[in-house]
Amino acid sequence: MKSVGVKSLKDNLSSYLRLVKDGEVVLVTDHNEVIAEIKKPVADLNSNDSKFNQFLLEQASLGRLTLAKRNKSSLKKPTNKIRVKQSDWKKIYEETRADR
Repeated sequence: MKSVGVKSLKDNLSSYLRLVKDGEVVLVTDHNEVIAEIKKPVADLNSNDSKFNQFLLEQASLGRLTLAKRNKSSLKKPTNKIRVKQSDWKKIYEETRADR
C-alpha cells in the first residue's frame, strides 16, 4: 500500500496508475489526511456484463472468436448535417443561373 499527496499524484499520475494496474493500492492524502483510495475495480460476478465477459472469454479459449484488442472504436460518429434533396439543389441552381 502506497501513500501519496495530491500534488505528487497529479505530477506523477501515470506512474501511480501503473502501480494500481499491477495490484497496488494507493492512498491519496491531503495535509496528511487520507481522502481517497485508488485500487483496481472488483468484478461483480452477479452482473449481466460480467456473465457476458465470461462467455466471451470462454468462446475465445475454445477458438470460436477473437477478442478485440482495443477498447474504443476508431470509427467516427456520424454528423447531423442537414441533407438537401437533389431536386432542391437543382431548383436553387436553376434560379441562380436564370438571370444569366
